[in-house]
Amino acid sequence: MRIHGTGTMALLCALAFAAAAGCNSGGGDSGNGGASSGTGGANAGSGGAGAGSGGAGAGTGGAGAGSGGAGDGAGGAGAGAGGGAEELRWYLTCGDPVCSGHRPRDGVKPCTDEKEGEPCAAPDATCDPANDCNAQLLCTSDDPRQQPEGCPRSRARYKHDIRYLQETELARVRDELVATPLATWRYNHEGGHGRERLGFIIDDNPASPAVASDGDHVDLYGYTSMAVAAIQMQQKQIAALERELAALRKELDSARQAARPPVSRAAGRATR
Repeated sequence: MRIHGTGTMALLCALAFAAAAGCNSGGGDSGNGGASSGTGGANAGSGGAGAGSGGAGAGTGGAGAGSGGAGDGAGGAGAGAGGGAEELRWYLTCGDPVCSGHRPRDGVKPCTDEKEGEPCAAPDATCDPANDCNAQLLCTSDDPRQQPEGCPRSRARYKHDIRYLQETELARVRDELVATPLATWRYNHEGGHGRERLGFIIDDNPASPAVASDGDHVDLYGYTSMAVAAIQMQQKQIAALERELAALRKELDSARQAARPPVSRAAGRATR
């Protein structure tokens, strides 16, 4: 009974040691053995704690991996920012308002292997593809034909507030065009040997319909329309003058007929 009691006591000590870090020995060597077993249990517990620490380390590693992921995300964001940069491509410009055949332009080299829509490297570089409308290829990030001051589009579906000019307004436009001073000049960027050019200077009438909204370029569509207004008014004047001339001729013929003396019958017999 004593041996059985001592074994039971050792088992209880081992269990109690795990909960209370020790107990009263109750049986000499067997008790010590129980204490050793308890210590072993404690070591096992420490091992468990170590494993737990390892788990925490693994967790930290996971956090590190997460940080790495965040870094990758930042890299992705950087890549996204880089990818969002405007890409340069070759675009055709508007060319002449009326296509009338190719004309070489000073300072613009002929195109070689440049193609519309293909990537390019030098912003604002140009070349001449030699088309009938004299449009050029321009290296830019935006299609110049799609800008607010791009190529004129005359279809009604592209416009609103359409109103046709009355005769008094046409006359005003004609008078403004006729009063536009013309000048010759050379461009500064062409140096002293640039070609002499003819046209009007925007500074003389910045509010003219022939001036683009940016204030630095000519609105060729507006300029041409001003000329059309002048032609329409001149045609009306010519038509009025032609009617007046026809009426004067008719009146003159009538006056001549009235002033011509009648031929007498006696004079007619005498001549026979």
